[in-house]
Amino acid sequence: MMKFGKAISDNLKASYSVAFTVGSIILVIMLFLSDWNIMVLSDTELFIYAAGVSGVSMKFLSGTGIMLTYASVTSIAFQMNSEWLKGSTEHARRFKLLLIIPVIIIVVYGVYKIYTALYPGEFSFVEALFGPELVSLLDNLILLWGIWSIMIMIYAIPAIQGSYEPEYEKSTMEKIKERISKAKFSLWKGYQSKVWKEYGKVYAEEFKNYSVRMEQIRLQLSGVILPLLCIILIPFPPLLAIAIILWIRVLTVAEKPLTTAERGTLVFLVLSVILISTWFFIFFGPNPLITTLDIAYGIGLIVNIVVLGIVILRS
Repeated sequence: MMKFGKAISDNLKASYSVAFTVGSIILVIMLFLSDWNIMVLSDTELFIYAAGVSGVSMKFLSGTGIMLTYASVTSIAFQMNSEWLKGSTEHARRFKLLLIIPVIIIVVYGVYKIYTALYPGEFSFVEALFGPELVSLLDNLILLWGIWSIMIMIYAIPAIQGSYEPEYEKSTMEKIKERISKAKFSLWKGYQSKVWKEYGKVYAEEFKNYSVRMEQIRLQLSGVILPLLCIILIPFPPLLAIAIILWIRVLTVAEKPLTTAERGTLVFLVLSVILISTWFFIFFGPNPLITTLDIAYGIGLIVNIVVLGIVILRS
């Protein structure tokens, strides 16, 4: 992969031109076989399942976003209550248990999403409380919000800012700096907690570091699953072919940073995925994979928030 990525980075124009040409030829063949009926491209089972795969990837990844948001809230909460927590392990224990309550609520919601996905015919207590129409509307809005937010926050904004560079390999110097930083934090943590009893400050800093690490992991994961997100572009082979080349570039970005044109291409692909996904889930009718989408969303919520809950209890 690294050699292939280096070859692409050394011949960017040729690589993208070949990808676009091959994709265009495939598109012409598809149209020829369908008697030049462009609508047939979105009416195939392949497109439906491609949308499902893309949606599942988005929904699972969005669980990480919710976890990172609550990790930031947890860090701020510890920082704001540092004086009350100072010198009291009992206060710290109670405060951590208090912060676990939202974790439990999110887990229950994740279980609810999985249950309602597996048993869609049953009338849930939420529908009884708010009405099935309102619950259905909220589910659709949450689904679309998840798609828009995950694509914009993880891909579009970092690409526009020039900061979308998932790091898969670290240099020896970076590894040394990371070890020194961990050692310094360990010494600071021991001094603050054992000498000054500043539990709030220590917990707040721990969750800041945790959020940074998880954001790096999410960034790496976003690069790995980029083709799964873009597979919904399957009715448009030229765009899908360009997305594949861009994905290889993202995985090997250490060879050469993304150019301005590539960052612009990433933003364009993201917007294309957003618009096609929105059109599909709103106007295409019932999605045969909606059950899988809800299960993926529920699993993503549960896995990510449980990990955060464990970190809170063990901090």
